[in-house]
Amino acid sequence: MSKLKLFVVFTFLLQIGTANAVSFDCSKAKSYSEKLICNNSELSELDDKLNSLYQKVKLESTDKKAFRKIVSDLWNEREKCKTESCVRQWYSNAFREYSSLNEINENIINESENYAEWYIDGALIILPPLEGVSKNRFLMYGDDGTIAIFIASKSKGNGFCDNSVQIDGPLEYPPILINGEYYKTYKSCFYGNGFIVPKTEIGKAVLKELVMKMKPIKISFGDGDEFNYPPSNVKRMLERVEKMKQAK
Repeated sequence: MSKLKLFVVFTFLLQIGTANAVSFDCSKAKSYSEKLICNNSELSELDDKLNSLYQKVKLESTDKKAFRKIVSDLWNEREKCKTESCVRQWYSNAFREYSSLNEINENIINESENYAEWYIDGALIILPPLEGVSKNRFLMYGDDGTIAIFIASKSKGNGFCDNSVQIDGPLEYPPILINGEYYKTYKSCFYGNGFIVPKTEIGKAVLKELVMKMKPIKISFGDGDEFNYPPSNVKRMLERVEKMKQAK
């Protein structure tokens, strides 16, 4: 076979191999994972689908800097892969991460633009505002991965939660101050196993402690406005935050 024919065949095969992946240029693939994705039709298809989700989340992200950090961390994890099974597992993890961020972006569309402090059982929590979440909420976490979100609002039509309760009189948890005005109507909902991403390392550490260590939360509204949450856990959480602040 002549050199010209060999060149034509090689060029054709190269084009086939580089036509699959869409999130990066296969002609410039260097790492094991990149070359594997370019030459594996199933992985290339996953890459195509993930890229579509990535582009959507990127467009709707409210904190570009935090989003770039998430993308960078994911990319670094993929580049560590040295086996096909590792790359496949990476795609599964990446889909889960971006899907969670996409869910957050869609949920905040209907949220109020008012702002509030963060409270847990009456104690001011020192977590920074969370990526993709309106500031007019305060949150509680259970070790089953459930996140209970409370939204301060004057209107029952605000937000995407179902239950609301009017709270009056002395409280073990205070009304929330928003733009100089106290709000006493609370709504509750459960967010499931969503990914909430704090902006700081302290916030990440505290969130991990809350999700992994605290007991499941039981909340019910009705006569007596029952609110069952272990105060000792809140105290320990705040003490951890203070220690981390001092250490930093």
